[in-house]
Amino acid sequence: MKNLVSHDTVGEPLLSLDSICIPPSLVGSPLRVPSYQLIRIVAGEGALLIDERKFEICPGRIFLVTPWQLLEYLDVSSVEAVHTEFSADMLSKLYGDILIERIKMYSPEHAVQYVDITQGKGDKVDTLQALLMQELADEASHQSTQRAMFCAYLCVISEMVGGGKPRNQDAFRVESLMGLISDNYAVDHSVEFYAEKMNLSCKQLNRIAKDNTGYTVSQLIQNHLILEAKRRIMAGDHGVKSIAISLGFGDPSYFSRFFRRHVGVSPREYRSQALGKRS
Repeated sequence: MKNLVSHDTVGEPLLSLDSICIPPSLVGSPLRVPSYQLIRIVAGEGALLIDERKFEICPGRIFLVTPWQLLEYLDVSSVEAVHTEFSADMLSKLYGDILIERIKMYSPEHAVQYVDITQGKGDKVDTLQALLMQELADEASHQSTQRAMFCAYLCVISEMVGGGKPRNQDAFRVESLMGLISDNYAVDHSVEFYAEKMNLSCKQLNRIAKDNTGYTVSQLIQNHLILEAKRRIMAGDHGVKSIAISLGFGDPSYFSRFFRRHVGVSPREYRSQALGKRS
């Protein structure tokens, strides 16, 4: 199957779908992409490292990857997959309200990394995937039809994740907070910034965060900064100074101390250890 792509009005890709075989060149090489991904395993075995967490690769498993997560294939053998990649615009246009409510798997609050196709859902997933491929391959297909089909496809996968417990107002606030941190972690590291954005006092926001996540707002910000720092260090694209500045640290030395305090080693030592594990 050739790579099937849906573009927006200015030619930017909104959605692509492709059948792939994981080549040896990808094994042990960290990957980062600025889009959402669904990786449906069709055949083969091995492991997939996502932000340093190791998951087994097995047929019938769908990995759910958010923008800029760090992926690394390990010890793969004859892995075949259907790879779907889509932009944030695909989630927000037309069916955004449905997806925001239904697709809990991409909510920062839930942090689901994979789902196994359950009995009775496999045929439905196959049918919707085939229909989506058909729409993408049809040059006369309208983009709204493609979005509707993709929405149905995502919703079926979301149903296998499970709805979780009912969410109250504070749970929605936590989700908003996590979204704000994800968008602004490099802009402002202060609790005041996020409290003002949410029209709450710092005390109120800290209580809501602590009650629902077990962390204060400062800890949530710091956790995200460390996670993103690890991603960028592991990717190996930039030096420590460049990473520090990109994360909003004016002083690279302070960033190195911050990283060591939370991780136990310096950024350079962390990179060396990570490279040593791969060799």
